[in-house]
Amino acid sequence: MKIEKLHFKNINSLYGEWEIDFTQPEYTQNGLFVITGPTGSGKSSIFDVLCLALFGATARISVKGKENDAFSLGKHEFLAEAVILLDAGRFRFRFEQTRSKRKNSLGNLQSCRRIIYQGENVYAEGNSASAKAAEQLLGMDLEQFLRTVMLAQGRFTAFLESGENDRAMLLENITGTGIYRDISKEVFLRAKNEEEVRRHILDRLNNIQQITPDSREQLLQQSADLEKTLLLLQQERQEYADLCALFDQYTKNTEALHQQQLHEKELFLEEQSFQKDALRLKLAENALECESAYLSREELIRTQASHQKNLQQAEDQAQQLKDQTAETEKHLLHASEQFALFQE
Repeated sequence: MKIEKLHFKNINSLYGEWEIDFTQPEYTQNGLFVITGPTGSGKSSIFDVLCLALFGATARISVKGKENDAFSLGKHEFLAEAVILLDAGRFRFRFEQTRSKRKNSLGNLQSCRRIIYQGENVYAEGNSASAKAAEQLLGMDLEQFLRTVMLAQGRFTAFLESGENDRAMLLENITGTGIYRDISKEVFLRAKNEEEVRRHILDRLNNIQQITPDSREQLLQQSADLEKTLLLLQQERQEYADLCALFDQYTKNTEALHQQQLHEKELFLEEQSFQKDALRLKLAENALECESAYLSREELIRTQASHQKNLQQAEDQAQQLKDQTAETEKHLLHASEQFALFQE
């Protein structure tokens, strides 16, 4: 908390309007200054301005409702205003009160009015709302403020006699070191969590059984046996894959043989049909002239020779397919025997 400016009017012996700007070089360069003057010159009134602006009350003067003993006699306007720089920003605390005007006499005091500004915006307005907002912003009430920030005469002993927790909280609010308390809590929680993790790791380490030399040798032997078994299984899997490939080839050869047999059957039917046509051609030769008969006979002989050649080729192909089938069946029989041994 840093007090930047005091603005006041008609408070005790300080008649008129006044302003003290603590941001001026004569205050900021030295960093330390005193308020001096004879008795009754208004030294304590400056502190009253600060208390009234922030809390609406002072340590030595009664200010309640329409009662204000700090109001300068014979004046109609009273003002106490302070500009304070806080962690939350810059705030202007204002306390004002008026006295009604009467001809040739002073009127009654009106109710005081409190308001807090943040910049040009109203932060809190009204006596109750401003009092609550002031305590939240400053982190202390008037009594705590008078025991720490502004010690009146005879109140320093009261501060020293305060409880340890009260003094710590007040000093944190004054110096802005509350963050170190939060850091301390965070460090404590972090240390607690890390300690739990450490204990958990130690428990796990304690539960781990150490391996003896004999157990280690036994495990190594088991590992070697498993590797051998794995190698044998891999070999058997490869043999099985080879058998499956051989069986697929046998299936393809069988299908090809079947197709060849169908083709031979078709050729045989064509031959039977051709023989019937040949008989009819022979009967027709007798009715033709010799030349035509001879030419027809020669053509027929060539055609028959061509068909016989095709038939011979088909028979040769059929014989080759039968030989291949026999060979395939031989391989299949061997593959079946190997597969039976593999299953055993």
